[in-house]
Formats: sequence, structure tokens, C-alpha cells
Amino acid sequence: MNHTWKALDVLRDLLEKETDTYCVECDVRASSRLCNLCGDGFCDGCFDKTHAKGTKRRHTWLPWAVAAQNGDWIEIKDEKTTVFYNVETKESTTEKPNVLLSGVERHRLVLAEREQLQRRREVELESEVVKLKEQVRELQAQNRPESRSRTPERSVDTKTSTNPPKRGVLRRMFSRKATPGARQDDLTNRYQTEKQSISSPVFQQAMVQEIAALAVTSNKPK
Repeated sequence: MNHTWKALDVLRDLLEKETDTYCVECDVRASSRLCNLCGDGFCDGCFDKTHAKGTKRRHTWLPWAVAAQNGDWIEIKDEKTTVFYNVETKESTTEKPNVLLSGVERHRLVLAEREQLQRRREVELESEVVKLKEQVRELQAQNRPESRSRTPERSVDTKTSTNPPKRGVLRRMFSRKATPGARQDDLTNRYQTEKQSISSPVFQQAMVQEIAALAVTSNKPK
């Protein structure tokens, strides 16, 4: 039989200051967070555990070391303004410290700060996206001249590859296979060709072109 076991924290933390208290959940660890809405002190682990689901996930907290300074602040009023003075740290300010605010006020203040940070981050991301778009446009503009110079070459290749080769003088004269309908045309072409003078430059040029075309065709691998 397999037994399961769970580690128990039986040694409680030592409270160093009078303002320190034990966690309201485990009663072993010292409180490190004060929930602004619950109003209770929790250790880090118990706060995350008890505020992991439901509406408590949105609860904000104040560090216990700051919350413990609640009794250190005194309020000094005069005719013109109000000054808050900390008797322990000797700090003075005209703004009301967060520790003196109510839990709901602190909660709203923390949420407002989070929204500001989120908006700032969104603005930064939008500016980064704009910069990336500009870089992409610059790269596209640099590649356009190369693509334009390559396009005519491809068009010429496609033209030469799609157009069938023209039949020359020799092919018309010495065709191996001819259909019955084309025999009369071949005889007519041959008769017209024989009427031309062999010493004619036009005839010689046609002969050279046909011989070169036949040589290229015969050298191609089958």
C-alpha cells in the first residue's frame, strides 16, 4: 500500500518587529503582503494560493513593510496646505502616502497605474511596428530595379521557348515524311527554289542558316 505524505511547516517564523504578524492563512510564516480589498496579511505563497481563482485574482496588495508604517505618519495642517511627516524616516510630503489611503483607494490607484503601463507598452509596440514596415518598404524599393531588369530577359526566353521553329528551305526541300495533301505544296516549293540561282546571296544565306539549325538539332541529346 502506497501512502502519500505532505511536508508540514511546524517551525514558525520569528517576528522581528512589533508590527509583524503571522499569515492569516497558514499562521506559520510572517505576513509579507497586505491585501487591499481583503484587509488581511498573507505570506507570498498563501496570497498566491488564495487569490488564484475568481474575482480575487484582481486583488492588489501592499508590501507589509510599507503597510507597517501606517502609525509612523502624522498629519500637519496649516492655513495653506497639509504636510505629512514620517517620524521614523524623517520624510515629509504634501501628497497623502499610499499607506494612509483606504484599501479601495489603493486598489483603484494600482489598477490605474497598470493601465497606464499597458497603454505605454502598446504605444511602444505600435511605433516598433511602424519602423519595421518602413524597413520592409526600403528593402522592397531596393529590390525593384533588379526585378525590372530581370523581367525582359524572362519574357524573351518565354517567347523563344513558346514559338515553334520555322521550317527552312532545306526542310521544305528534303522532308522525310509528307502527307498526301502537302505533297503538292512541297513540289511547288521545290520548283520555286530550284528556279533561284545557286550563286544568289539570299539562297546561300538560307542554306547556311538551315545547315546551322540542323547541326544544333543533331547535337541535342535524345
